[in-house]
Amino acid sequence: MGPPKPALWALLLALLGAAPGWAGIGACSVPDVLHHYRAVIFEDLQAAEHSILLSIVALGRTLRGAVARGRRGALEKAAWTVAVRTEAVMRRHCRKLRQRSWRPETRPSRRPGGRRRLLLRALDAVATCWEKLFALRAAATDGSWGS
Repeated sequence: MGPPKPALWALLLALLGAAPGWAGIGACSVPDVLHHYRAVIFEDLQAAEHSILLSIVALGRTLRGAVARGRRGALEKAAWTVAVRTEAVMRRHCRKLRQRSWRPETRPSRRPGGRRRLLLRALDAVATCWEKLFALRAAATDGSWGS
């Protein structure tokens, strides 16, 4: 997951300095510090997961909108399937996810092949978002990030 952010270190130092009866590093409670550290990391993970989920929803709308009109080749059918399944998963499991309407938001392509590039980029981005989400969840559940 990488080293903690400088703001996180500042927060940890502030927590240590604000502890009652703090008289130096010998009086520092390592379990308390780790408990607070885990809480901060957990909040960061939740924020990252929420952001990734919002990206997945937006990409699903983009895919659906790009395929809604026009010809239906293999790429368009794949994009449509990904969009429909993504939206179904999000509706079922993310009811409290703050998002705008489910209406597709796309711009018409001005260049030949522009829609194909949009579909390929959006499909790749959806896959990347899912990979990030699974990686974050794995990092949070394997327990090694807080030990």
